[in-house]
Amino acid sequence: GRLLNWTGLTFAAWIKTESASGSRAIIGSFDAAGASSEGAMWLSTGTTLQFDTSAVVAYRQWLFGTVSTGIWHHVAVTRINVSQDSNSILGYVDGVVSPLSGYVSVGGAAAPGTKSDTAIGRLGEFNGYYFAGRIDNPTMWLRALSSNEIYGIYNSGAPVYADTANAPYDSGLQGMFRLDENTGSTTAGVGCTNVGTISGATWTNGLVPLP
Repeated sequence: GRLLNWTGLTFAAWIKTESASGSRAIIGSFDAAGASSEGAMWLSTGTTLQFDTSAVVAYRQWLFGTVSTGIWHHVAVTRINVSQDSNSILGYVDGVVSPLSGYVSVGGAAAPGTKSDTAIGRLGEFNGYYFAGRIDNPTMWLRALSSNEIYGIYNSGAPVYADTANAPYDSGLQGMFRLDENTGSTTAGVGCTNVGTISGATWTNGLVPLP
């Protein structure tokens, strides 16, 4: 289902990438043509954390630091204000703010699209940019988490199970997927009624080790 809200959001996940090349989606929403996006967190050139949004002829890209292959990392992006300048998106790698390494602005306002469902390990309905590796605990909030909240998630063990009675899961949680079923073709979300369909992926005992 559609999980995003353009006025405030956080994407977060534990990842273990196995490829140092190509574009690899982590959490994203693109239409089938790859032209309109509500937002996407992914790895460009295999290891660079990136966030995109686009509206056909206009798009914005924010590039941050890199992750290593073959190692579990916690990555996150937050939208901290409603502008689309270089400072409106923050990226995090392993609990700390990752310096902006690049910003691309093309066309007018890149209003988020409304045509695509959100996907994990793929760019929404766009057939491509599949994640090569493992993803655990992908989580979405309709607010920008603070740096302390993101560091707390990274530092408190792995994977951190959502408890909707406690921060940061008690406010703005739109969906967290523990991916612990280990069988079947669906996965249930925490904090939402969404049920994800598993397609083109396999289950694995991928519990993230403690940082």
